[in-house]
Amino acid sequence: MVYRVANGQGLLLLAGYSLFTLAVGGVVMGYDSYAYERWADTLLGVRFNYASFFQSPAIRPLHAFRIGFITLIALTKMLCGDRWQIALIATNHLASAFAGVLLVRITRLVTGLRIAAWLSLGFYGMSFDVAHWNRFVLSDSTFLLLSFAVFFCAVRGIVTEDRPTARWISAAALSLLAIFYRPTGCVVIVPLIYSFFSRSRRARGHAVSFVQTMIVFVLVAVMAFAAAALIVKEPARWPFRLGSKQIRMLSLRAGSGEVVEVHVYRPPPQRFGDFLLLYMDKFVRFFQITASDFSPRHNAYLLLFFVPLYGCALAAITWMAIQRRIGGREIAILVALVEILSFALFHALTIVDSIWRYRVPILPHLILLAAFGLAKTYSPRAINN
Repeated sequence: MVYRVANGQGLLLLAGYSLFTLAVGGVVMGYDSYAYERWADTLLGVRFNYASFFQSPAIRPLHAFRIGFITLIALTKMLCGDRWQIALIATNHLASAFAGVLLVRITRLVTGLRIAAWLSLGFYGMSFDVAHWNRFVLSDSTFLLLSFAVFFCAVRGIVTEDRPTARWISAAALSLLAIFYRPTGCVVIVPLIYSFFSRSRRARGHAVSFVQTMIVFVLVAVMAFAAAALIVKEPARWPFRLGSKQIRMLSLRAGSGEVVEVHVYRPPPQRFGDFLLLYMDKFVRFFQITASDFSPRHNAYLLLFFVPLYGCALAAITWMAIQRRIGGREIAILVALVEILSFALFHALTIVDSIWRYRVPILPHLILLAAFGLAKTYSPRAINN
């Protein structure tokens, strides 16, 4: 009963908050919004014939990894006419509100504590980044819901015995949609694969090793950094025509020593080891809180939000490191950590943007970690395996 009440109250609070921010925030067209609008107009012009769409002169094969959001804009324009922007922003608010409800539900399920669920709701409602990007005609809010829904379904497939196959199918279908919604969509496959592995281990009566998981991640990260360093140092090594333009762009960025777009640069790398250090620096900077060109009030707010969030999340990671072997519902926390690190790795290899917009999809996972860390501190035995 408490679980249902928390869900209902959380939904009402998030819906009210979303309506308020919609009323005061209005509609903002970002730099990429105009490009998405042009692509959507092209799709409308060919009457949603995707074969014809990809034959259009202005469309490239890599647009396939954005076709989901392009389709959403095209449908919104077709259904809502001149008010399509308002309709899309309303969709953003609904998507972020529903993601918040999923966060509250999974926090309550994993921790078994109402206070942890309310904590996650509080953190989510106070997130500047979530509220800020709702106002933009961009894919951030809807991708936030999509990526967290994959995680939600995958984790439910681990920690509950109720219809696990249906949950795996749902997670797989949402993963496929995410891949063709935004280029970072490929990362959401990681928690799905890891969840399936964890479920298999649990079915055989084995716990999942935190240490082994982290060792595997470090090895994968080092190999990815090494491969990327070899390619960006000599872009001609890229064996495919597809993506060659993007590789050259990444080579120019890495060659200039860019760590965080606009904000942070290292001396231009010369040796192979310099490139490895560059990528490791980018990985760490993905979690940076403040920036020199943010206003003092903005930096202060970010510190007030992220310092407690990171502190509580670190408590959860410390608990897992001490525990070493993770079982039961607590596997969900390890899956969340794997997804957070995977997003950081992806953007270390590509771009850490100047406003940390690409960190938004992992905020619910960070909040889940933080709620779990506080729950373990508040009531170590309350979490029901």
